[in-house]
Amino acid sequence: MKRFQFQLQRVLDLRRQQAEVERANLRNLQTAIERLEQETRSLAMQLADARAHVRHAPSSAGEDYIALSFFEAHLKRRGATIEKRRQQIHRQIAEQRVHLIEAERKLKLLEKLETRRRSEWAADHDKELETLGAESHLARLHSNHRRSTA
Repeated sequence: MKRFQFQLQRVLDLRRQQAEVERANLRNLQTAIERLEQETRSLAMQLADARAHVRHAPSSAGEDYIALSFFEAHLKRRGATIEKRRQQIHRQIAEQRVHLIEAERKLKLLEKLETRRRSEWAADHDKELETLGAESHLARLHSNHRRSTA
């Protein structure tokens, strides 16, 4: 009997690749969110440092407070831009999860089919071996019977 060969192996391999691509895309989006969150923390630290510097400066002039005000406005705009981008990426993550779930569903379907076909092949293979063994045994008995009668 020939060895097991899944006829949809190429499709199964393609589905595995597609699922891995979808996982990688999701990881990339999650990494982008982490970078934006880190940038938000960095902006908050910069603002806290600037405020502390102005407060603790020995001679804080009005210009320092004006500069701080402009810096705060800049950081606020930058923070709003980051938040907008973060929300956009969260939407993309939700969409990507849908793509990933669909890719994994298609993959599991083919994997189950392969498992079922492999089980059927193994059962047929075992049945064929059993039949071959029985035929061989009967042939030996028949041969021994002929020798003993001759």
